[in-house]
Amino acid sequence: MTVIYFEASERYRRENPETCAQIIEHLGKYGNVDTKHLRKSNVLVAEVTDSSTSVGLGIGEVIEGNNWVSPHDQSRILCLYRSLDEELSQRVSRLANPVLAGNNGVYLRKYSNIEEARRHIDDFFKKRKPRGWPLL
Repeated sequence: MTVIYFEASERYRRENPETCAQIIEHLGKYGNVDTKHLRKSNVLVAEVTDSSTSVGLGIGEVIEGNNWVSPHDQSRILCLYRSLDEELSQRVSRLANPVLAGNNGVYLRKYSNIEEARRHIDDFFKKRKPRGWPLL
């Protein structure tokens, strides 16, 4: 069974509770969603619009853990960021891309509305399954 850990900054959760709830609900189509236990998951979906040390540490922990297991057992990471203006979009990309570049299984996607976020989630789960993952 796929266990999906959803992470977002406290600020983003506080200012965008409906968006977080909609993302979590949509993720539920693909497995059990957990917001408390990163180590019990095999997929991390992180909302990275706002900077957050805890979100960054969670991403880093999964990336580091993937270095020690076979590709078949690696966790996958989807980072979503919301951007309604291009300046913010470029700032997030400049911060996140160097960190995530070269890390197999890490995807960074920009969205401007919940429909785009859902499409990125669908693409991540349906089109990019690693070998050995059960069909959902």
